[in-house]
Amino acid sequence: MSTAVPEPAGSTPLIIDTDIGDDPDDTVALVIAARTEPALALVVTSDERDGLRARFARQLLDRLGRSDVVVAAGAQIAPTGPGLCVQDLIDPDVARQTIEVAEAVAAVTERSAGPVRWVGLGFLSNLAALCEHRPDLVERLVVTQMGGALGRDPSRPEFNFGGDPRATRTVLAEVTRPTLVVADLTYQAPMRVEPGSPLCTGLAGAGPGSWSHLVSEQFRAWFAIPKPSFQHDPLALSVALGRGFVTFETARIAVDEVGRMSLAADGAEVLLSRAVHYERFMAWLHEGLGLPAADDRTTEPLPSR
Repeated sequence: MSTAVPEPAGSTPLIIDTDIGDDPDDTVALVIAARTEPALALVVTSDERDGLRARFARQLLDRLGRSDVVVAAGAQIAPTGPGLCVQDLIDPDVARQTIEVAEAVAAVTERSAGPVRWVGLGFLSNLAALCEHRPDLVERLVVTQMGGALGRDPSRPEFNFGGDPRATRTVLAEVTRPTLVVADLTYQAPMRVEPGSPLCTGLAGAGPGSWSHLVSEQFRAWFAIPKPSFQHDPLALSVALGRGFVTFETARIAVDEVGRMSLAADGAEVLLSRAVHYERFMAWLHEGLGLPAADDRTTEPLPSR
């Protein structure tokens, strides 16, 4: 049975947990949140790389005029090294972000009597650590997570679930009915951004020092790898903002030791994404960036099971 995610109150605090600094879709999501969501309160970085992800997020938020948003450097899974495409874009005077994740999340919850939205756009390591050490904070969170897949490649896990599978399993065991936006719906042609796409051409030409120039330069660096950019994370953000582009169904899932997801009658109960109205979503995405509307797209549901 299809269902819609209830639209949250506009004043509900918003926390974004992001591996910003690789595929620019994280950056696009953060720009839209910063430009359109006054309740954005905290950005936490996942799969951190020597503090570089957090410094890039801080720089971007400052250019967007959102110095009010706190940035916390989260869990580092890889032992060392940048492995990013933005390390050369970070201004030397952007300081390391030193606040602890749990401290930052506690500060957000203390300012609100109600629920707090948590949007996971990377590995689930930070949320798993909160589950283990601050379950009182997790009880306040309404979790939307970009991650998991059923039909793309059953031989290997989706990136976010497989990057820290222990954390993924912990979160599914401890968080009540999280909302999952699965990669089956995001690795689709309407979500693909390449050199020359309207999104990229619209951002190009901005002056140095602007947020749009910074985003444009990240796209340039990413395409040099070369890889396309799929707009996974703005879609997950749109769900947390109650935009209604995605339909869901209640399902039960299991995740194995390497992070592969499957349906399981005795698994964790989740809201699982089933279909996307791509045309409306891409129009919203371009609007959030201050760009002309994208070309028309059609709805692409998951294959029936």
